[in-house]
Amino acid sequence: MSGHSMLPLVVQVMQCIYSTVNPERPPPFTVDNWWHSLSLSYQVDESGREPSIVILNLREGEPDQPTMNTHFMINLNTMRVHDKFQDHRFPAPQEILSVLGELREY
Repeated sequence: MSGHSMLPLVVQVMQCIYSTVNPERPPPFTVDNWWHSLSLSYQVDESGREPSIVILNLREGEPDQPTMNTHFMINLNTMRVHDKFQDHRFPAPQEILSVLGELREY
């Protein structure tokens, strides 16, 4: 996704989510291939025309292990975030709702 037109929006979402969950810790500066990666996925409804659900996954690499784990799942339909490490769900912060809407429409 390097150089992708949506990258600045995704970085803004990622930084806001990390800052909301842990304000004392600096958020990741950007996405990369290992420590902070992302994926955008969707399911298409039966008509095959519109996505029925769109999810932005924020993933983290594990030190000294060749695995990545999804830390945050952001449902762009409901605008809710699931912190999978803490098994905690919360509404997406107000300041990124319009950005999440743009990503959903993309």
